[in-house]
Amino acid sequence: MKDKINISLIYPPFSTPTSVPFGLACLKGFLEKKDAGVKVSVFDFNLALYERFINAGKDCLPCYFCRKLNLSCFCKGIGADELNSLARGRKYFRNKSNFSDKQIYERHLRYFYSFFIEKIRKCCNRILKELLEFNPENILLKNFFQEEISRVKSRNPQLIGISLHNLVAGTFSFYPFALAKALKHYCRAPIIMGGASFSYVNPEDFLRVFDFIDYIIKGPGAESLYILAKNLNNGKIKEIPNLAYRKSGKILINESLKSGVKEFSCPDFSEFELKKYYNPQLVLPVMFSRGCSWGACVFCKYYGDHKGKPVFKRPDEFAEELGLLQKKYKACHFYIVDNCIPPDKLFKLARAILSKGLKINYIVYARPAKFSLKILKLLSRSGCKSIHWGVESASNRILKLMNKGTNIEEVERVLKNSSKSGIRNLIYMIFDFPLQKKEDYLKNLEFIQRLRDQVSFIGLHFFRLEKDTIMSGNPFKYNIRVGSKEKLFSLSGKRVNSSIYNISPLEEIVDPKNYQAEKLLFLAYVKKFSFPGYFEEHMFFTEKRKGHEVSKDKIN
Repeated sequence: MKDKINISLIYPPFSTPTSVPFGLACLKGFLEKKDAGVKVSVFDFNLALYERFINAGKDCLPCYFCRKLNLSCFCKGIGADELNSLARGRKYFRNKSNFSDKQIYERHLRYFYSFFIEKIRKCCNRILKELLEFNPENILLKNFFQEEISRVKSRNPQLIGISLHNLVAGTFSFYPFALAKALKHYCRAPIIMGGASFSYVNPEDFLRVFDFIDYIIKGPGAESLYILAKNLNNGKIKEIPNLAYRKSGKILINESLKSGVKEFSCPDFSEFELKKYYNPQLVLPVMFSRGCSWGACVFCKYYGDHKGKPVFKRPDEFAEELGLLQKKYKACHFYIVDNCIPPDKLFKLARAILSKGLKINYIVYARPAKFSLKILKLLSRSGCKSIHWGVESASNRILKLMNKGTNIEEVERVLKNSSKSGIRNLIYMIFDFPLQKKEDYLKNLEFIQRLRDQVSFIGLHFFRLEKDTIMSGNPFKYNIRVGSKEKLFSLSGKRVNSSIYNISPLEEIVDPKNYQAEKLLFLAYVKKFSFPGYFEEHMFFTEKRKGHEVSKDKIN
């Protein structure tokens, strides 16, 4: 019998402590099912970091290293009172049956956000940027990742994979790269990086800056990871799809390959400490399809990388998968992470769930078009608790420019029918889309007023021009002057850019000052409908909010 191939897969900070790493669970399920000779170990170091700080003693990790490196500390000596507050928040999130008291919930949430995002991430970034410039044998680098090194090394991996999920300016973290440097030195195994983020940045930049990264997968990675693991010792890597690597001083990227449904079939969550996530009940991520069923929005990055029809599982197979996951993990809440599921597919899925007698709750993403009252009532009966709708704008002129394939009259009808069916509506809107005028902001305001009883939450996204979108390919049509790309980070004099362009208008359509009041009023309205937090899984445990106290002041 051949020796097993041991692969260690890592989910690094900084993300929320409510989300079980779906990509790693899919890779583990796919690889071990495909080949009994492959053993995959998964590590959620994101959750581990939250636990590490909350369980800390008198001194938290960044404070110690800031002193060692003579850096100013954003934490400013987090003490026992702060750590006790975090511990109380963790207990509240895990044990509260529902988050009906908005004031208490948001107080705990704000503290977590201000501590981990505003303080810990900033401190860690400054520390780890310094450590990345040190020799890998430096004792500070080893001490910072002592626990992580010990856990990974105990599995004796022949290949270490790190999933990146935050390659965005403003939220970028040096953590996964410093960790990769430490693991490469102390575990003596090749490092491969992947994740959705690498579909939108240049992997060449990372291979050029970080010499300890051996491979990067750009795009779907399960099949590529398997072929690489099987060929590590023979050097046959030029045929491995989606793989970026070095050869003879050059950086090469192999031909891309689209994935099928097998790569995300029945994820394996068995190695995750599921009771430690910060939810009152277990919430598992699942996927019904890959790609976008619409795939034509001019601003969306998915257009460039997911052209063509999306790949769906059969509704009865997916319902059976949900049943298996419910039985194995005692899970009743499922977060369906697909980009956009069309109404006909959801209708068939709802029927399959009901026919199998599943008692589950789920959340989905969809485009508010062609959803009849009949479909929405069936979704509600099958356990759909919330739909996250891509509304984007209440102006038909802007919707046409966006190529959303919707109109605001139909959007309103869908949202009202959804609410009538007992489904909570979370709507996404885009702020400051190019070519918006004063009347477009007014329409957005009026729309929120009219539907204040049907919309539970609003997620507001500020417009950013992504590469590989229809808009970036024809910016003049949208009155955009494209500048350089935003800097993601710089290290040792080398700069790496994000996938976002700096932009400015070619010409001012109207003086922005003429409708500044409308923009500010719109933002104030949206705040009243703000999402219950950046812990999205908590949507299952928040009460439906209706009749928001929205000001009825005249807005014209």
